Amino acid sequence: ANVVAFLSSELARHITGEVIKVDGGQYI
Repeated sequence: ANVVAFLSSELARHITGEVIKVDGGQYI
């Protein structure tokens, strides 16, 4: 939820085409 809140905020305006892992960096 924190990532979604960040991406929808003004701080994320400069992020374009970034891949953000929201699984805590864990791979299954």
